[in-house]
Amino acid sequence: MAGPTEYAFKIRSADNLLCRFTRDNPGVRIILNLLRSGAQAPVEKAIVTLLADARTRQRFLTGEFARRYGSFEVLSEADDYASVEITTAILSYYQQHDPIQLTIQMLGPETVFNPVLVQEGYIHISVMSPNPDGLAAFNQFTQHMRRVVPADDFKLLHVGDYQPDLRLRARPKVLTGRQEEVVKMAIAMGYYSDPRQCTLEDLAHAFGVSKAAVHKRLQMAENSLIRSQFE
Repeated sequence: MAGPTEYAFKIRSADNLLCRFTRDNPGVRIILNLLRSGAQAPVEKAIVTLLADARTRQRFLTGEFARRYGSFEVLSEADDYASVEITTAILSYYQQHDPIQLTIQMLGPETVFNPVLVQEGYIHISVMSPNPDGLAAFNQFTQHMRRVVPADDFKLLHVGDYQPDLRLRARPKVLTGRQEEVVKMAIAMGYYSDPRQCTLEDLAHAFGVSKAAVHKRLQMAENSLIRSQFE
């Protein structure tokens, strides 16, 4: 029985305040806990946790952040962080599109969001959805993004089975992080299906790299897996 699928990608835009601030302050990270009143409701509030020193936080929260999003409530703070609650959506990017709403439209209202991370100019979005039609919709979304935004503004990070139990167990590391990503994506897109449902070109397009780079990663990953199985 097929289980839920995990999707992860990152986007950036010069129009987004959080992208700009973390780009200009590389050591700063911003974590967003999105709050919705129901599965069909849009994001109405968010808890914003700013990981930065007090002077940097003060400059950010009382400057453009306050002008853009209005009042906010400070929930807690210490020397190296502050958490505030806001009531205005803050992730709009290209042409005021909301990536959270786009993700829900693609994968269904049952989509579960992990906290959103913003660092070094990118918004990192990671979700889980049991929707069996989600993978096809997500593939169409990635192809659309490749056509409408610069290559460096959208990066696919991971698509594969949601297996939280594996994170709780220690296991030998056979593949590098990049090799594991491309193998999981190849499986998800049907590269190893019979008949094959995607090509090396499709995989390269999904990751925004060359066909040769994808082929090399797959070849090295396959060699490593075979050796680990029989040695």
